[in-house]
Amino acid sequence: MATGDLYIGTIPSTTSVVDYSNQDIKPTGALYGLSAKIALGNGSNNVNSTNYVDAMTLEYSDFPGLNVTNTEINIDTTYAGLYQCCFQVAVDGGSARCNAGFQWVIDGTVQPEMYLSNYNRQGSARDGGTHNTSSDGGCQLFQVGSSIRLRGSTQGAGGTITTVKGSLTIMLIAPV
Repeated sequence: MATGDLYIGTIPSTTSVVDYSNQDIKPTGALYGLSAKIALGNGSNNVNSTNYVDAMTLEYSDFPGLNVTNTEINIDTTYAGLYQCCFQVAVDGGSARCNAGFQWVIDGTVQPEMYLSNYNRQGSARDGGTHNTSSDGGCQLFQVGSSIRLRGSTQGAGGTITTVKGSLTIMLIAPV
């Protein structure tokens, strides 16, 4: 191996990987980094109620057997394991003091952690804008068997809030 060579996947057994003290630091076993990016478009589901984030489309994936529907990411059970799940979403609508909470739903089970950084104020803003858009996002690690969803819930005033743009990324860190 010459200086600067980069191997993706399995490191050949004859390759030496050493630190500056010439100590062997080559990893053993399987290392994973399969990932997928799902785009979130103009949704129609009201996420200011118990509704799933919709308008999902697969943008990139190196997972064999990954399937993305309008509201759900389905993972081939061959790739069950520890996942890093991240989302960033812009939302629009609602009424004064309206904000939706977001929760992950892993294998059909709603997770207890909630993301609450968005806030829709409605009405006119200084400089002629409006306060009817905001955003939210977060990352977490989960043991995933077969499916991932993101759902909203009412946390402030009523009104319809829909997604307008965003993305959701998943990365398999360690298989089961």
